[in-house]
This record gives sequence, structure tokens and C-alpha cells, in this order.
Amino acid sequence: MKYPSKVIDLCQFLEDKGAEDIYVCNMQGKNVVDYIIVSTLHSTAHIQGVKDYILEECAKLPLVYGEIHVEGFNISSWVVLDVEDIFVHLFTKEEREKYNFDRLISDSGNMVSLKKMRQEILLEENKRRIREEREDKARHKLQERKAKKGDK
Repeated sequence: MKYPSKVIDLCQFLEDKGAEDIYVCNMQGKNVVDYIIVSTLHSTAHIQGVKDYILEECAKLPLVYGEIHVEGFNISSWVVLDVEDIFVHLFTKEEREKYNFDRLISDSGNMVSLKKMRQEILLEENKRRIREEREDKARHKLQERKAKKGDK
């Protein structure tokens, strides 16, 4: 599966600030958003710090990320960032377990861990690289054949 760079960036922002249990759910064609990212943070203060960091990082590229809407208060244990076609959920562990949110969204879409997403990305990159190498070899052989025919 191919993931948009915005999804990868947002996951990296979360990981940069110590978020745990990061999962991505592909909701394309099933919901008002294309992706939902879920993460666990240690406290409401941690949530606020990560929220602020994501807003700062996204503000550096406004044409890429657009206007971001935030749901949840400064003392909230569950904050949602609406990044155009991506919802980023920031939970405390207790809040995430209380609402059993992972089950709710995994029933609706294809949910994978950040680790699995990275493995899928690497696999796709390796497949692309191997395909390009094969195409290069085939082009090179074709050029050699044409050169040999031209010598005759």
C-alpha cells in the first residue's frame, strides 16, 4: 500500500515527540477522511506539547497541510487534529482504552502499526528499485544488440 507523504510526516512528528502505539487506518472511500492516525501519549501536558509541535511543523508548509482544525481543550486527554483529509487522534492511554477506539476504526478500515507501515513502504521501494534495475538491464541489452547490428 502506498501512503501519502503527509501521513508519513505526521507519524514522524508523533514519533519525534515520544508518541507510542501509533497506528494508521486507511479510510479511503469509507469516511469523510482518507486516513486516521491514532497515538498514545503519557499525559494531557504531553498531548498539548505534541499538538503544538505538529501545528508548528505543519505551519512551515501551509500549501501542503492547509488549515488545521483542533478539537479538544487544553486539559483534554483526547485531542483531534483535522489535517484536511487526515484525522490525527492524540490520546492518553486511559482514554484510548476507555473508548476502545482502535476497535472502532479497525472495523471500518485497514489499520496498521507505524512499524508495519514502514515495512510496507520499504517493500514497495525495494520492488520499485528491482523493477528499475531490470528495466535498465533490458535497455542496456537492447542498446548492445542495436550496436552489434550497426557494426555488421
